[in-house]
Amino acid sequence: MQVTTATKKIINKTYRLWSDKKNFIFQGGQGAGKTYAILAMIIDLALKKKRNIIIASEELTKMRRTVIKDFIAILQSTGRFNPNNFRMGTEYTFGNGSVISFIGLDKDDVGKGLRCDILYINEANKTSYDKVHELISRAKRRIFDYNPNTVFWVDEYFKGREDTHFEILTFQDNEALSDAERETILDYKVRGFINPNTKNYDTEHNIKSEFWANKWRVYGLGLTGKIDGLIYTDWKIGEFDETLPYRFGLDFGFSNDPDAMVKLAVDEKRSIVYLEEKMYQNGQSTDQLIARLKTIVKPNELILADSAEPRLINDMRKYFNIRPTKKWKVVERIKKMQSYQLVVTPNSRNLITELENYTWHDKKSETPIDAFDHLLDSAGYALTGMSNFTFSINGETVQ
Repeated sequence: MQVTTATKKIINKTYRLWSDKKNFIFQGGQGAGKTYAILAMIIDLALKKKRNIIIASEELTKMRRTVIKDFIAILQSTGRFNPNNFRMGTEYTFGNGSVISFIGLDKDDVGKGLRCDILYINEANKTSYDKVHELISRAKRRIFDYNPNTVFWVDEYFKGREDTHFEILTFQDNEALSDAERETILDYKVRGFINPNTKNYDTEHNIKSEFWANKWRVYGLGLTGKIDGLIYTDWKIGEFDETLPYRFGLDFGFSNDPDAMVKLAVDEKRSIVYLEEKMYQNGQSTDQLIARLKTIVKPNELILADSAEPRLINDMRKYFNIRPTKKWKVVERIKKMQSYQLVVTPNSRNLITELENYTWHDKKSETPIDAFDHLLDSAGYALTGMSNFTFSINGETVQ
């Protein structure tokens, strides 16, 4: 295992402050090596003393490809991995009795009642505080890592506290990073600024592209991002209110653009729109699209689809309760959506990406960029697509 600057920063500072601090926040950019270094430290802590440790992230499936894969690699590199000690591939027991459990937060109530000596939440910004607060409240020590796309609950509840250590790491702290990824990250800076190599390059007059400049700040420098000109600012990650009637919005794509579907519910009394991403897929034939939709919606559930595809909608009517949307101008749909607070489920990855990047091309003329809008268009269709508010409840269409 290569010991990088990131590894030294994380392990040395954490160990020095272990008795004084309860929370350890590692904010960082792309390729900083945060996760690998934290896992190495956690393994060392497990070996030093019998401890109950929980490693949590939004999706267990993704953890198997990333966090758990790195965990096994670290143990193998030191000759310590014993597959017989890895129960179900999610619970590893060490010879001294220490146990490390990997849990995905995408299942209901997965963390309720669990207590631990150390809790590590990987990619903390990709899950909601509602899902982790019970785990956090029962943990003696907490470790968080994330890419700082926007301000989220770690900023609100933990940053700045006396019992919290905060550290920013970047790709420059990871000597093990491939040359190809290093060049990719440095390219953000080149794309973002007119003269990227001047001393004080991040000034208003030197910005070539605010999108790429912000990407450099977040993924290159590990700084909290904020894109100027964002169209939707009043949104947060949270759970879908299943007590409300709902319907679906569908935006058709094919090769370059995806077929994009969202589930939408409206709480008019509180001015909240709930959104959940249900499909985001390129290159589907009509038959593949229909087959996929059959796994998502019931025959009577209402779908409001892009009216630019009347023939496709007509073909799909034999299988679904699908109707063309009542066509509003794009800016009118945006203004209607902006009149609500948007609550987006944590698993809506592509929808969150769109919200973080959908900006005005020209705010004065109210022209949005023609990008990062597929799921948001779907949401707009579902919200504004009919003059009367027809929704579905438990698969049945109601007025």
